[in-house]
Amino acid sequence: MNFFDVLQGITMKPAINSLNLCRNAIKHNGQFPSKSDIEKHRVNVGQFFVYHSKEFFDIDFTSVSLIDLVSFTQTHSFLVDAQKCLEKNKFYECLVECSKAFDCLLREYNSSKFYRFKNIFEIGEECDKSYERFVNAAAIDNSFGRHNRWFEKTSKTINNVRHIQQLMLMGVDCNRYVLFNAVTPEFHYWPEEDKYDIYPQQDYMENIVYMTKDTCEMCMSFIIDTALKFQNLDFDVSKFLKKEG
Repeated sequence: MNFFDVLQGITMKPAINSLNLCRNAIKHNGQFPSKSDIEKHRVNVGQFFVYHSKEFFDIDFTSVSLIDLVSFTQTHSFLVDAQKCLEKNKFYECLVECSKAFDCLLREYNSSKFYRFKNIFEIGEECDKSYERFVNAAAIDNSFGRHNRWFEKTSKTINNVRHIQQLMLMGVDCNRYVLFNAVTPEFHYWPEEDKYDIYPQQDYMENIVYMTKDTCEMCMSFIIDTALKFQNLDFDVSKFLKKEG
């Protein structure tokens, strides 16, 4: 409340003082406000920020977004695109942009975590499809297809476990990630062409996911929270490990 005595031009002191008294009643006396009081304070606070954001910072308060706090350049760009899609109620397109944003966030965060050509968050080596040559060469009957499928399932399982462990090491909330992963489309990124192949398509997604504003906001919130956590804990491995001579 001292700001009202210090800053010239700040207004709505009675409304904010009423909010402060309500806060004190909760904090010190355990007295919770009624629904009508909560709504009154919500409206007053909204008006307070709308007016003073314009008056002091020449900013439209309704345009302020937590997205602006994300410093990862490409991730920020995808989140802006997702927000634009959400504002137009293009929920599938919004979820596509969210999927791109999270993948991009991991790549941007990991860009400074390589040492000896390897990401320091990596656990073991990624399983590729070299097992196919081994199985085919060792097969003595027509069962090599079955053996290939067994190795393929095992490799995919190991890679998925490895991926989750990487996320856990980076501090990603894996419960929220599992939900995020369930409601967003998958894609394959072709870095040479900077191109994405998205699947499944919208018609199929609409049959399995409630594509709503709440779903989109949940996904965007997860990405923003993860990005801010990364920014708070970010480091460049080259500052701690010497380059190989």
